[in-house]
Amino acid sequence: MSKLTKEERYEANVRNGFYIWHFNSSINTVKNILEAKEGKLYVPLYEEVRLRPCPKPPLKSFVIKAVLDELEKKELWRVDLLEQVENGTLEVSQEEVQFLQRVYRLNITHTH
Repeated sequence: MSKLTKEERYEANVRNGFYIWHFNSSINTVKNILEAKEGKLYVPLYEEVRLRPCPKPPLKSFVIKAVLDELEKKELWRVDLLEQVENGTLEVSQEEVQFLQRVYRLNITHTH
């Protein structure tokens, strides 16, 4: 079985509808390409992207702060969700438990 090259993996993601960064971008690593495909790294789909003009772009510092604030909210939500699953206060299916154990290496001994 032949091993796929970085370029082939990138092209597969584009063919599958991911609005992915430029091939020559520094973020474009095999690890990131695989994580985007597996849903571990969020990449929007082409159908979700609606490019619009921006006649007066906001300051870079404002954009960075807004993005960091949203990432922090998302991380707090994720940590809370995982704690609820580990503590058994949130019902999840066996399939969801297996996914969470695989992705987050959780030690979940109970299922509902």
